[in-house]
Amino acid sequence: MIEAVQKKENKTPIFQQPVVTLIYLIFLFLPWLLKAPNQMELLVTIGSALIYIPLHFKSHNAPAEHKYWYMIAVIVLGGIAAPFWNGHNVYFIYGAAMAGFILDRRNAGIAMVLVIAAYVITALVAGRFIYEIPMTIVIAIMVWLSCLRDSHENERYEQAERERALEKQLASIAERERIAADLHDVIGQTLTLVALKSDLVAKLIDKDAERAKREIQELQSASRDALTQVRSTLRGLTETTVVVELSLARKVLEASNIVLTIGGQVPELSRQQNTVLGLVIREACTNIVRHSGADKVSIVFETEDDVHALCIEDNGSGIQESNVSSNGVGLTSIRKRISSLGGILTIQGNKGTVLRGVIPA
Repeated sequence: MIEAVQKKENKTPIFQQPVVTLIYLIFLFLPWLLKAPNQMELLVTIGSALIYIPLHFKSHNAPAEHKYWYMIAVIVLGGIAAPFWNGHNVYFIYGAAMAGFILDRRNAGIAMVLVIAAYVITALVAGRFIYEIPMTIVIAIMVWLSCLRDSHENERYEQAERERALEKQLASIAERERIAADLHDVIGQTLTLVALKSDLVAKLIDKDAERAKREIQELQSASRDALTQVRSTLRGLTETTVVVELSLARKVLEASNIVLTIGGQVPELSRQQNTVLGLVIREACTNIVRHSGADKVSIVFETEDDVHALCIEDNGSGIQESNVSSNGVGLTSIRKRISSLGGILTIQGNKGTVLRGVIPA
């Protein structure tokens, strides 16, 4: 993507286009209005112009670090033409413009001094009018300053384009990670519930057909709900609530013979907070069923000092904070969700696991 930005369409203003700036070459021929050229002068003027034109277009598209060499070629061309025709100063003004597009300011300044020195020497050797020299130097400096400013504006624009491309790339990666986490949460809990319910149905099918039938109906309902949530996730519209997830968590935990207690009062939450905390409850309970070996779980809500706290505790085998990063997508997903709300997550795992998320109220 960044390479595509570097090859972006030409954003150069019309007055900087090479076809437009080539118009200034007409000053090479203006002395003809005052004095008709002889055969040698005509040959030198037209010949040097034909040599300069391809250099002009190539220098425009050349990288900044190569502008220096095109500038050298142009002032050499001007030096060769100087003894034959006094319109040669146009080449040095073009050389000043090329010096202005050297991005490093120090190198651009050195290049400009070289252009002026080369022009003054060739003008004096060729015996040009003394008033032409300061006039040409002033024009060259003005052109150099203008091009120096334009080159840095172009560089800032290109840098901004690269940064925007990088931001889009990072946003795309973050969105893929979000969808992966949402799918993990949705499918993980549902498949856990399906597995537990299926085991229960297998045990009840011969002993209690009515209860087995109810369990199968719950399986069908859970599967349909999961399918709906997967579709919503793929559309980037996954939403849930704390209340909904508490109800689902109770079903999953009861199917695993885990006793759930809920303490405190569900606080007033924004839409985003409700979704995120609901998904945290979902992921935490799925992990407890799969990995903890617990038979008791408590979910407690607290609100104090302008913060909401969600504490999920089990009496299982426990997990260490240092091992969180190596325990798959789930816990990493929880941490990212809490962080997205400006909150923090702590995990303690001495006897059982205590997961505590705190977010701004």
